[in-house]
Amino acid sequence: MYVGCQIKKGVKKLQINIYKDTMQKANLFGSAVLYSKKPIPQEDVPQHWYCYELRGTTLEPDKPYALVDLAMEHYTGSILSPLPLKKETAQSRLLKGKFELTSEHICLSDFCSEYQIPQPETPVQHMPRPASPDEAGLSYALPPEKDGKMGLTEKGRQMLRDAADPSLPHQYSWYVIQDITRAGQRVGQVLPLDEAIEHYMELDSEDKRLGVAKDGIASVDLVIRKDGREWISEDYQKLDSFAQDPVVAEAVNQIRQALEEQTQGQTMTMGGMT
Repeated sequence: MYVGCQIKKGVKKLQINIYKDTMQKANLFGSAVLYSKKPIPQEDVPQHWYCYELRGTTLEPDKPYALVDLAMEHYTGSILSPLPLKKETAQSRLLKGKFELTSEHICLSDFCSEYQIPQPETPVQHMPRPASPDEAGLSYALPPEKDGKMGLTEKGRQMLRDAADPSLPHQYSWYVIQDITRAGQRVGQVLPLDEAIEHYMELDSEDKRLGVAKDGIASVDLVIRKDGREWISEDYQKLDSFAQDPVVAEAVNQIRQALEEQTQGQTMTMGGMT
């Protein structure tokens, strides 16, 4: 559940990407939290997390004075917390000197690791996607380096190795995206596999994809419709994380069967439909 952090008109371009950018560690009311000077988009707040805004006063508009759901004026920053920090029925909670910023900047995944909090699932809109269907439809969700720059760290490499290990348990997130090549029209949903297939089949769009994200580190499109063509993508065979995965292989079979039933027996081939 989340509250607050509605984006005010005119500042959307200043939003932070909590799944890519680092935030500043802080202590608020005795709890470890993450602080951002930029607003946090409401739709990005992980499930079961809480998002608030800090508000100043007329005399000191730049100094945090109270915690609120939405700062209509004197906005001084946003707070992301795994725990609730005020009663839902309360309009605000005065800080009273119980807000302390640290000098440490940290990414969300490292914050979760440090405090042994379950890693939140990266929303579809923040999964790196290829620019066009002619490019490889696979991607990595890379953890940031310590200085905040994106890169494949040793931690990231180990996560990829783990994702490719059939002896380990894995988490799968099946997603459907439409209109990803049109500015401002990138719409996506994360669903169980059966529902994802059904949603993809019912979606009236000439620009759509169905794919899977695995363990929050890699994602790949499994079927693509674009420019009048629809095909099962071979890209899942190019990543160790997916190539020998029986769950993904079975998903491809289910998708292929659904497409064949929809086209009344038309043959789906790797790379295109005949």
